Amino acid sequence: MVDEFRQAPGIEQPSTVEPRVRMGRRRARREPPKTLEDAHANVQAIAKRQVENDSRVKTWRFVERVVYLVVLVGSYLLYYLIGKLNEALSLRSLF
Repeated sequence: MVDEFRQAPGIEQPSTVEPRVRMGRRRARREPPKTLEDAHANVQAIAKRQVENDSRVKTWRFVERVVYLVVLVGSYLLYYLIGKLNEALSLRSLF
């Protein structure tokens, strides 16, 4: 028996791993509204936006529907195959 574990090649020790810095654009920090009118204007601007017309939202909704369809078809196939397997196992043996 081997008493020590060997380190796999290419895997760094936790002490030598540098913290990963997320590169990319950071969102600007939002300042809270100073007056009630500013807050009302922000709410009105958000209400005016029509998010459903955004191309990214349309793309993600399409992807979501495709994923749901694939899960539905996969679930049905699994159900069908389990039923057929159950039928095959319940038959009397021919031997």
